[in-house]
Amino acid sequence: MIWLIRQVAKDFLHWDRPTQIALVLSLTLLIPTFGIAIGAPEDIRPIAWFGAGVLLIMAQIAVMWGGRGMVSAFTSAQRAYLAGELDKTVALLESLRERGWADVRALTLLGNTYRQMGRLNESLDRLYEALDKAPDHPFPLIGIGRTLLSDGKYDQAAAAFERALAANAPHRETIQLDLAHALYRAERLDEARAALTESTAPEQANEALMYAYLRWQLGIGERPSSTLIEAGIVFWQSAAARFAQTAYGAALLKDAEVLSWWMEEEQ
Repeated sequence: MIWLIRQVAKDFLHWDRPTQIALVLSLTLLIPTFGIAIGAPEDIRPIAWFGAGVLLIMAQIAVMWGGRGMVSAFTSAQRAYLAGELDKTVALLESLRERGWADVRALTLLGNTYRQMGRLNESLDRLYEALDKAPDHPFPLIGIGRTLLSDGKYDQAAAAFERALAANAPHRETIQLDLAHALYRAERLDEARAALTESTAPEQANEALMYAYLRWQLGIGERPSSTLIEAGIVFWQSAAARFAQTAYGAALLKDAEVLSWWMEEEQ
């Protein structure tokens, strides 16, 4: 709540003049109206409470209307990201950030976009900026973990995923897989096995392939089938190329070569 009030106060300077006036008037009149509603005779109190409710609604409308530009730009950035238009996504979100309108969601998406572009330092900068706005929020923590993993900083990545899980991150099975992946790369094999036991086979082909591959490497599952490898290997080959400058990218490249060999062996 405190962060939200601070964010509205910061955004207020960028609103159009009529919206600023509407919010100021609503809040200015709200305080004495509450006083009247509490101290007035009983036959007047219902009218005063009704007036206070109307003023509160007006203030909420002013806040939503004032932030419409941020919402519109963020929605456009989400669509661009899903369409694979990463440069456009960055342009939209950096514009929000420069105007002081970027909230936790916008900064997290921006950090994740930079990671998809292989720009890991910028990714971490934006994700930690998001975390500063909402400490222990699971979404920037997940993004931080994935960027650190991509940069070959496996122990730090595992710590970020553990924090995200402690913060009640949604889709816990996927985060458990991320955690197991980081622990495996850090050669903390017993911990990786334990993390995998709390995860289930994901539906997405690329995640399902990594899940099966890790289980096989850790001696708790069967080797991935050629069908599963074919469905998910392109993602990991692309990731190996994207992060080729890191130890993680080099490790993925070796894994992709092994998977390709297995797939050819079964054909």
